[in-house]
Amino acid sequence: MRPFTSPRRGPSTGSDHCSGDGARERADADRRRAQELRKAAVVAATADFNDELPGVGSATWRALWEAARAYSTTDAYHGEQFPVTHDSARCPLCQQELDTDARSRLNRFDQYMRDTTERDAAAAELVVRVHLQRLRDLSVGADIGAAHLSALREAAPELAAQVQARLESAGTARDIAVTWYEGAGDQPEAILVSTEITDLNTQTDAMTTAAAAVDVEAFTASLALARSQARDLDAHIRLCESRSALKVEVERLKERRLLGAAGDDYGDYREEHAAH
Repeated sequence: MRPFTSPRRGPSTGSDHCSGDGARERADADRRRAQELRKAAVVAATADFNDELPGVGSATWRALWEAARAYSTTDAYHGEQFPVTHDSARCPLCQQELDTDARSRLNRFDQYMRDTTERDAAAAELVVRVHLQRLRDLSVGADIGAAHLSALREAAPELAAQVQARLESAGTARDIAVTWYEGAGDQPEAILVSTEITDLNTQTDAMTTAAAAVDVEAFTASLALARSQARDLDAHIRLCESRSALKVEVERLKERRLLGAAGDDYGDYREEHAAH
């Protein structure tokens, strides 16, 4: 049997994002807050830019704005604060010189992006993205160390089966949670509930304590003795198995000698009668 070493302890039920009803409620609250703040930012943009093309403040528009910012500060007007609106400036997207209305429009867009409403929405969305990335990075199911599970199956088969089943269930729950957090599907159950984690940690502690109580030197000596006895037993078994074959061979040789002796006697008999 390979020695079983305890894997890293399970997640804390008090603060981990993947376990317990409290974590789900916090994640749902963060998600709803981000949605509400984004709606408020879009409403503000609609009110401020109702004379512009539709969609100002939307995700697509904000991506376009940030792309224009990156191009302007990196290539077109390196080192100058975005948006660049001096007399000789050009629009970083259409490349045309800015007239008075265009300069005013860019400054209004910039003010909108700096506004508290937009900043709050962006900050809340960042929290949601962090939650989502943590869920995607969560190692469960097939991601768990195969060596630990293999060793656990040898040391405690029933416990290994429980762990495997819970890990598979957790992997499915993680995928459902990611889908929900991306905006689709129903709110998921907890990936691992607190009672499951507490139970696994309790069993881990018990196995760790039992392992620590093992006298390694005595166990090693006992193992060496057991291996020596196993070799002796194997040799004895092989000897016993060969006894039958030896007995058959002895009988065959005896019969052969008897047949040989009988043949010699018959030959002598024929020679003797032939002489008469």
